[in-house]
Amino acid sequence: MKHTRQLGRAGVAAVAATLTILGAGTMAHADASAAARSAAVACQPSGALAVDGAEHDVNSPAPGQGNCYTFTGNVGDNLTVGIYLPGSSGERGGFHSKLIVRDPSGQVVAQYQGGHPQVQPIYRLPVPTLTTAGTYEVEVAPIASNGLLAARVLLNSVTDLGKVDIDGPGKLVQLNRVGKEQRITFSGTADQWVQLDLANFNFQSGSPGWEAGVWFEIWNKDQTRLLFRDVLRANGRRELGPLRVGGDYTIQMWSVWGSLGSVTVSVPSMPPQK
Repeated sequence: MKHTRQLGRAGVAAVAATLTILGAGTMAHADASAAARSAAVACQPSGALAVDGAEHDVNSPAPGQGNCYTFTGNVGDNLTVGIYLPGSSGERGGFHSKLIVRDPSGQVVAQYQGGHPQVQPIYRLPVPTLTTAGTYEVEVAPIASNGLLAARVLLNSVTDLGKVDIDGPGKLVQLNRVGKEQRITFSGTADQWVQLDLANFNFQSGSPGWEAGVWFEIWNKDQTRLLFRDVLRANGRRELGPLRVGGDYTIQMWSVWGSLGSVTVSVPSMPPQK
């Protein structure tokens, strides 16, 4: 449980400090232009990423030089970039270097900067909902000017599994790609008491010494109220308490520490508690 607490609490703050998701117009054009010029010098074209397609090997062509991949994006797409360090025995280590996503105009829309002991490594970089159609760029690069990097990168769609009814059957969540995110929705009424139920939990960690788990976040429809956030690692129920407002809620899920597997998720009701 020590690892769970470290990731679920301190890890949130550490990663949030260096993982940036930018909407249109939130970055100064001068900064975006500078980033684009830097990428043009340091980044070697290395192929195209397909949504939910094959992983690509990342190998620095020279010390300090990055690899750049392209993908075709459409307005409204919700995507994540999966990233990890492959081990000789099949393990999947966390990424701790530089990862940047640029839109068709060259503006940075998402980025991660590692390289500091207080910064948690990542396995996924969420990309904000695309507002422009065209060719996007993903840069994967070492932090140090003399560094070399060997990693694997992939592009995932964010999958909406549909709606579950409170006290109804659950949905099978399959997180079988690094960085994959899936979502379930449910509707409730104000002051209704509910739980989160996990069954058939079957995940294998990709990182020796770290326990497999799934990160859960539950938000109301407009993302203004966070109902629940934690890493869960086994079958069982977690009390969510009363819903403060009625309406639709979204359960967002992705694995931690390179874990891959599946779990069935449902939303049972519970008696009001005093």
